[in-house]
Amino acid sequence: MKKILVFLLLVFCSLAYSEKINDEITQKTNGNEYFLSPTLGWSPIGAVTSLDFMYRKHNGFAMFINFNLAIPFTPKAGIITFPELYLGYSLKKGNFYATFTAGLLAGGGLAFYKYQKTEYPGYGGLGSAPVSISVLILFALRNDYTYFFNEKVGITASHTHAVGLNMIRWILDDDNLYLYNFLLKLGVTFKI
Repeated sequence: MKKILVFLLLVFCSLAYSEKINDEITQKTNGNEYFLSPTLGWSPIGAVTSLDFMYRKHNGFAMFINFNLAIPFTPKAGIITFPELYLGYSLKKGNFYATFTAGLLAGGGLAFYKYQKTEYPGYGGLGSAPVSISVLILFALRNDYTYFFNEKVGITASHTHAVGLNMIRWILDDDNLYLYNFLLKLGVTFKI
């Protein structure tokens, strides 16, 4: 009877130990994480809303793909869209993630901003708003900081600095060719 009990105890311990090792191996090989972050932001282009998707591999490799929609600071607004693609590295300490990436920010759109009085009699003196075309093709560096309050929900903040072809209306200035642009964003993030 003692031999059977010792044998069963050894079998139980070996099964429990092997299960623990299998869990650790699975976590290391399948510790990839996915984040979805709706954000609000600001840039010289205008007020920005975006949906960011981030993939973080267990070894720290990170990839961002997102879509931004900006409303220019103009009397009659407009719309500018610019997707982003970034590759980089993400550090993790507890519930805090710091991600450093580089990539491409490109897009374009329209803005309506100059009022011109018409000279036609009987037109009522209403102004028209000529179209301003915006074009962005930029190499960008982006830093993201994310803190999770629990396993699924957290807060994220990011800043992006970019250089390249940047033909936009810079805040309240007329259209010009600029070499620099930036983007600040704050939002909620979800692990999916």
